[in-house]
Amino acid sequence: MIIAQTCVTYITPTLSVNLHQEYGMGVGLTGLAFALTALTGGISAPLMGKLCKKIGRPAVTSLGFLIEFIAINFTGPTHWFRFPHTLWITFIGLALLGIGVAAV
Repeated sequence: MIIAQTCVTYITPTLSVNLHQEYGMGVGLTGLAFALTALTGGISAPLMGKLCKKIGRPAVTSLGFLIEFIAINFTGPTHWFRFPHTLWITFIGLALLGIGVAAV
C-alpha cells in the first residue's frame, strides 16, 4: 500500500505543474483531473476485492503494480511508449492509476 500511495504522491506535484504550463489548465481543472484518480479507484476497489477472492491477493497486487507502471508512463512522455503525449492520454493514465492503487 505504501508503494501504491508513493506513486500517487510522486506524480501530484510534478504533473500539476506540467498540466498548467503545457496545457494552460487552471487550478480547479487540475484538481478535477486528479479527482479522476480517486473516482476510478473508489469505483474499482470493490471489484478488486471480489477479484481477490477469486484469484488471490498476490495476483491482484501484482496486477495492480503493472497497471500503476503503465499509468505512470501514460501520464508523462516516456521512451518506452511511442505515442503522442496529449491531454487525453494523461487523463487515461490518471484513471488507470486509480485502478492500480485499488488493486494494491
